[in-house]
Amino acid sequence: MEYNYPKFTPEMKKTHTILIPNMAITQFRLLEYALRFDGYKCEILGNCGSAVAQLGLKYVHNDTCYPALLVIGQFLDALNSGKYDLEHTALLITQTGGGCRASNYIHLLRKALVKAGYPQIPVASLNFSGLEKDSGFQMTLPLARRAIACIFYGDLLCALRNQVAPYENVKGSADRMVDLWVERLGRVLLAGKGYTSKEMKHTFPLIAKEFATIPVTRVPKVKVGVVGEIYVKYSPLGNNDLQKFLESQDCEVNFPGLMGFVQYCIFNMGEDHVLYGGKLAVKVGTDQLLNWLDSVERRIFKKVSQTVMFLPYFISWVVVSTVMLNIFGDNGVLNNVLASIGGEPYSIYSHVKTWPVVMVCVRLWKQTGYGTVVYLAAIAGISTEMYEAAEIDGADVWKKITCITIPSLKPTIFIMALLAIGNIFRGDFGMFYQLVKNNQLLLETSDVIDTFVYRTMITTNDYGMSAAAGLYQSVLCFITICTANFIVKKIDPDYTLF
Repeated sequence: MEYNYPKFTPEMKKTHTILIPNMAITQFRLLEYALRFDGYKCEILGNCGSAVAQLGLKYVHNDTCYPALLVIGQFLDALNSGKYDLEHTALLITQTGGGCRASNYIHLLRKALVKAGYPQIPVASLNFSGLEKDSGFQMTLPLARRAIACIFYGDLLCALRNQVAPYENVKGSADRMVDLWVERLGRVLLAGKGYTSKEMKHTFPLIAKEFATIPVTRVPKVKVGVVGEIYVKYSPLGNNDLQKFLESQDCEVNFPGLMGFVQYCIFNMGEDHVLYGGKLAVKVGTDQLLNWLDSVERRIFKKVSQTVMFLPYFISWVVVSTVMLNIFGDNGVLNNVLASIGGEPYSIYSHVKTWPVVMVCVRLWKQTGYGTVVYLAAIAGISTEMYEAAEIDGADVWKKITCITIPSLKPTIFIMALLAIGNIFRGDFGMFYQLVKNNQLLLETSDVIDTFVYRTMITTNDYGMSAAAGLYQSVLCFITICTANFIVKKIDPDYTLF
């Protein structure tokens, strides 16, 4: 005989509190606000520990599914706690659809509720596959859009937090920033805003910009990527708080975004049409939705990568000098690590021949991101019709680069090269002075005209010598750029400065 389970009705929106398991914590915290905007009263569960797993084992066979065991144990532990009015409490569980066995969790949960003495507790399903059609909890289009926005925001917050937290100077700064943005985004979602593509693309760079303000000290760390089953990968209950453990071992931990799993579920819906037939509109709709999700994800990647690339340019040479001293100095991180493993101490501030390489590497790290701006602007100005025509002719990516992109960049390359040659006798005073300071030992390989002029003026008060050296530098720069411009004019007059 079929069991008539209690259904979540539309009227329960106002009367019942919905309990939600804690899988991807940041994403689910935001999802709670999206559900509250739709009129649902929700609470994300936080009860963890071995007792939860043992309780789940009483009602779910250990060969069935480990995530099902934990989720059901967490629900039952919450109901047993006495914190909730059992006549006005409902449970929410996700169903993926497709081949994933998570679609069957809801049936295991209902069976466990009856055995545990809670047959009156309704269970609602959160899914994108149209399951549980008779439920009063339905994934409407507005709710789906807000849920997708919550996942995007949560993925970005987690990615930024995991990149910053291992290196933050003040412990807890990244976590506080996550809490701050969850609260901000929650208020925006409760106001019925923040979920459109335009609003998300506007918010992503703001989030990245604020994370970039957190003071950090970048030191070498072991980077650990966590992959695996969807629930165990994200849930602290499922993986025994793996992220906290790895971070306590001085690792940088990274997780893939939850949106990848959502895209997999959506792709399954379209693939069902290919394999088994059905409505063509479903296939077309899923393909368009995946394209839109990809465009938003590319925006997230763009903003995160831009922050990583351009941030070094805006860091003062004073800060860079301090960080280098803390890492490579006599009492720096490097020597502390070497000492801990029985190695000999090594300080770059005592090795003259090291500094030409150090200067080049630090300069590239600080200036490369900003230096790409001109070239990116030039590439953006290349007509897309040229690439489309080349693709029709069968050109691959390498052919497009060598036959279209590089030839189109030639004017920019020549102009930037001429400007660089014109400054070849000028040094970055901030870099040479701040990194070396007054270390006389390093002057042999790090002294340039700019620092010589400054040191002469400060130490000897010989303003005449300083002015003469500065004039000598300017004349050499003028002669160099004129010579280079003359050579370019002989090659192609269109690429000259004057």
